[in-house]
Amino acid sequence: MVEGKLPENILKRTVLKEIKDQNNNVITGAAFGEDCAVLNLKGHIGVSVATSYRTSEAAYSVYRASNNLYAKGYEFEYAFFAITIPTAFEEQDLKDLMRVLHSTCEKLGAIIPGGHTEVSHNDSLTKEECIVSVTAIGSKNPDNNMPDKWDIHPGDSIVATKWVSIEASLRLLDTKKYAIASYFNNSFLSYFDEYEKYLSVKEESEIAIKNSAIAMKDVSEFGLFGALWELGSLAGLGLSIDSKAIPVRQEIIEVFNLFDINPYEAKSSGMLIIVTSDPDNMVEALHRADIDAAIIGQFTDSNDRVVINGEEIRHLEKIKQDAIYKIKEI
Repeated sequence: MVEGKLPENILKRTVLKEIKDQNNNVITGAAFGEDCAVLNLKGHIGVSVATSYRTSEAAYSVYRASNNLYAKGYEFEYAFFAITIPTAFEEQDLKDLMRVLHSTCEKLGAIIPGGHTEVSHNDSLTKEECIVSVTAIGSKNPDNNMPDKWDIHPGDSIVATKWVSIEASLRLLDTKKYAIASYFNNSFLSYFDEYEKYLSVKEESEIAIKNSAIAMKDVSEFGLFGALWELGSLAGLGLSIDSKAIPVRQEIIEVFNLFDINPYEAKSSGMLIIVTSDPDNMVEALHRADIDAAIIGQFTDSNDRVVINGEEIRHLEKIKQDAIYKIKEI
């Protein structure tokens, strides 16, 4: 494709054609020549932005942006995409990308009112790479009584859903699939077949809201330890985390050991941290919905943020880079 704004014919047949659904709140939606979507919105509005740089990972940007909304107690209703593709892209590549983005939004109940697509003569982009920036917009869940600004106190408990490194595992299987397949058989790898369906925190966030969650945070970049560090910083409190209570799966441990990286510091979209004063009731409510959940610690009135494993105590520190970028070649 040539550099610059996408031609009208390709825009219409490859991008706009894939945006199939609208609703009455979209006054002016995606169309050629329309540079601004007009929405009829009322009440509290939430906005979240996420970006991906590999074509095969574009769907993760949708999950990350939507999970940010869910963790604040907001619905995910609209997604705007700003897409930059290289000249090496063929029209079919763009069509495949749009189908992935639309399909992901459709699974989450969101629509695409508009966006922007451009071809760039950027030498750093290859056919396997593009820039997808998603702006997710939604309104406040009617059941949401959480304050927009957190009100967390010492003694409040921390519940974690699902398990660490769901997203990172899928990324590894995509980028290092041949290396992984040389060490593990198909039976072992089949454990990861359904991981994608766990990337959203929509269901558990709704349950948490109905059970009086004080605050929520989705776990993404920097993994669980990074999210806990940020949570403690925002609350201005210490943390005491039980390492043995943190949910993790054996197949993840084995794959991450292969590359000598830490699963507790890797991308974990799909995991949700819930702050609650009644952790037993919260975990029970999540279990009734067949959602894995565990009480992993509590807030303290000290400045220490620690992970305790028996007699061993690790002090959490600010993480500088997600573990997924520290892969040891095998």
